[in-house]
Amino acid sequence: GFARLASYEELMELNEFYRNDRKPEIAVKYLETAYLRDENNFDLLKKLAETFEIIGNNPKATKYYKKLILLSFDNGSYEQAVYYCNKLINLSSTDSFPYEKLLEFYIEQEEPSEKEKSVPIGKQLIEIYRSLGNYEDSEKTCQKLLSGFPTDISLYQSMVNILIDSERIDEAIDEYEKIENIIINNEPDENSREKQLYEIYTKMLSLDKNREDVRKRM
Repeated sequence: GFARLASYEELMELNEFYRNDRKPEIAVKYLETAYLRDENNFDLLKKLAETFEIIGNNPKATKYYKKLILLSFDNGSYEQAVYYCNKLINLSSTDSFPYEKLLEFYIEQEEPSEKEKSVPIGKQLIEIYRSLGNYEDSEKTCQKLLSGFPTDISLYQSMVNILIDSERIDEAIDEYEKIENIIINNEPDENSREKQLYEIYTKMLSLDKNREDVRKRM
């Protein structure tokens, strides 16, 4: 009752009092009430996220870190947004949200060294989707990355894994053929090229042992 009627200043004073009294569980209740009156207050969001993390309430901490991330991106504070994405990843490594936001950010970068950061992030996101059986978003994410990095063999291998999960074996073999072409066109060392091609042909035959065309290429 009182918290609902108290002024914003009184709520912040109560929060401070209970924080100093080492009762963060009580302090944060006043903080949440204050936040409802000022939802774009970055400092309040930061305090809420950090306090809930300290007291071990990860669902609430996650909720407020997500709001911090969105607010940071909206304000153009990209370094800050990336920092809170990484905080959230440390808090909940299977939550797709921070990976999605980081991927959206890095894939649009002009600087190659920044754009390349989208690949490991995207691959982690693909694995989160796969673990949830969400093959549609896995595939979309992989295609988005391949449009930016069309010769990255590891991304084609990710696509193969998704297609095998989805029981689309012929399409998986098609992806291996794309890897084959990349190796042929980009690997100058003959021994290394032959070794890599042999591995790819072996993988293709493990999916369909009746592919005589593949055996002939071995």
